[in-house]
Amino acid sequence: MSATLYHQAYIALISTLIVIGLFIGWVKYQQRKQLTKQLAGIALIKGLKKLIVLLQKHRGITAGIVSGDKSMQLLLGDVRSTIRQQMNDLQLVSGLIQHERWLIFLEHWQKLQPKSLIISVDNAYKQHTLMISNLLFLIEDKSNEHLLSADYLSDFPHIDLVWRELLHAAECIGQARALGTSAAAANHCTSLVQVRLNFLYQKIENSQLLIFERVAQSRYTLDMALQSQLGEAQERVSDLTRMIKQHILTQAKIVIPPQAFYDLASDALDAFIAVFDAQVARLEQTLKVKQ
Repeated sequence: MSATLYHQAYIALISTLIVIGLFIGWVKYQQRKQLTKQLAGIALIKGLKKLIVLLQKHRGITAGIVSGDKSMQLLLGDVRSTIRQQMNDLQLVSGLIQHERWLIFLEHWQKLQPKSLIISVDNAYKQHTLMISNLLFLIEDKSNEHLLSADYLSDFPHIDLVWRELLHAAECIGQARALGTSAAAANHCTSLVQVRLNFLYQKIENSQLLIFERVAQSRYTLDMALQSQLGEAQERVSDLTRMIKQHILTQAKIVIPPQAFYDLASDALDAFIAVFDAQVARLEQTLKVKQ
């Protein structure tokens, strides 16, 4: 080989190696960028979930108070204070404060919070439920925006169920808590509340088995701790549905104390949310390892 051909081959090899190196660097940069975006999305979703749980508590407590159980007033101040702090924390998150759903929530809450104890139980229930539904859809929006769908997370093929079905099922429990607490405080169940509770009862019964079965099938949920959480959640939800059927839906006069029903429903909701938290923690840990 002549010196010229050797030189040309050498230049070509070096150029190829440079291009390959640049490409590998670009790929790694894109991967780091995606991981950063995904982890930021997880942090945001965790914050929104916390706010939703607080609003669910506020809905249940106000339902009990307006229906006649003034003792629950003691719980209201702390919940409102924590909601205010959580909203302030979320207001610092870029990419959220201009989102249409977030702005709708802020306006809705500012109107509802001052009058939540003077409007009808039914109206307060509806307004809370609309707000929470809006935030649940905001979580779905943000999960897609931050590349947290199954398309980008091959190790978590069930992740869309976590963002959507798991939280929506938990919201059904939250709705049942508010309706049941209201009925217990009033010592009777109106026909409207009975229809709603019966619908939620069926929905909770049908959804929990499907959701927990799919979550348990994930290759990342086989540890004993999470299996225990799944079992605990199923037991608490079963306790709640049994209480709804035996002490609310089938009784002409409801004698269970509203605080007792609220606490039982809260145990079921907390157990359900614990499964969500465990799934999100596992995802977050997996992504951080890749950084």
